[in-house]
Amino acid sequence: ICICSGTIRKGINKVYWNLRSTPPRVASGSTKADGAGFTAPMVLPGTYTVKLKIKDTEYSSNIQCVHDTENKDLNPEDRKLVYEKAMQLQSLYNDVNNTIDSISFYQSRLKSDTVAFSKNKNAQLFYDELQKVKAEFMATKKTSAFADEERLREKISTLYSIVCSMETKPNANQLDAIEVLAQDYKTQKDAFNKVVIKNLPKNPQIKKPVGL
Repeated sequence: ICICSGTIRKGINKVYWNLRSTPPRVASGSTKADGAGFTAPMVLPGTYTVKLKIKDTEYSSNIQCVHDTENKDLNPEDRKLVYEKAMQLQSLYNDVNNTIDSISFYQSRLKSDTVAFSKNKNAQLFYDELQKVKAEFMATKKTSAFADEERLREKISTLYSIVCSMETKPNANQLDAIEVLAQDYKTQKDAFNKVVIKNLPKNPQIKKPVGL
């Protein structure tokens, strides 16, 4: 779940685990800092394996994580719901970033030969339409030193960070917001697919990557 590196100093080395899983990867290209890349859901109660690897030797042991019974605002069932919704948002966030990476791939290929790109109207149209789609997925313009655009990825990131830090049951508005964001992603992903289907045949110099 979590990989931590110790030091190479002699003596006692301590490695701390914050009881959270691994944060998601963040696609590049946004004008807005994204905190989701530093956030992960807290693990559920259960038994976890700790492994210590020193060169070619590995040592393992188990630790038991238990529910905090002193927290009267969060029972075990609600804790499980928080985890499930945080993981749902993380999966949605990863889908968005993978789609952004796909858009960036096509754009980089279109501009790989800048001279040819400047003379190719079809390539320029494809690039511009991709940029419009990208602008719906994430912030691409900085409006001021204190305010930026908030697009789909930023909205998912904000809600994901909130749910990951929750010590109470998600409310109805938060649960509804997750479903709305999931539908918004589907809408924007469909728009991206349409742009590719429309423009890719007109740009035979671009090879569709495996898996896209």
